[in-house]
Amino acid sequence: MKKGDLLKVLERHKILILALERKITQKEAARELGLSLSQTKRLSRRLKEAGGNLNCLFYQRTHPAPNRLPEDIRGKVIALKRENRGRSNALIADLLHEETRIKVHPNTVRNILMGKGEYSRCYCRRPSRRFEMEAFGQMAQMDTSSGSWLEGYRRVYLVLIMDDFSPTSRGSKIFRLRFHLQ
Repeated sequence: MKKGDLLKVLERHKILILALERKITQKEAARELGLSLSQTKRLSRRLKEAGGNLNCLFYQRTHPAPNRLPEDIRGKVIALKRENRGRSNALIADLLHEETRIKVHPNTVRNILMGKGEYSRCYCRRPSRRFEMEAFGQMAQMDTSSGSWLEGYRRVYLVLIMDDFSPTSRGSKIFRLRFHLQ
């Protein structure tokens, strides 16, 4: 039980006791708790039947969620992560779909892994891939910029075209600059 849950239950208990003793109305209790009137009445009835026992106000799910994944599927998610720690949640979801034909959202995979203590954020950067073409003109990159950099001109436009072909060495590039002055 979390400390926040206990504080919430204690606050509810205090307000519901006031409502049961008729010191405040059910509507006022509902407004104070931020609940609907029917939910407040339900909680009051539960508290009255329990003889004022605080434990009846805690969350009490007695059955598993209807959309909960079976344990064997949850185990497969954990096994897929343990096989390769570098797998992302989306990849695990795809592999699980291929293997079992059950679609699982990557957030569900994350929640399963977090619940079992297997989740870890991966900040692995992939190495950058260098693009260098075989011949001139196969790939060019362009960028433009404008500004008032030179006196006597309102605006100067700089157009940079960079071709990724290098006949001399892998590191050098061919640059072409063209100025358009207004």
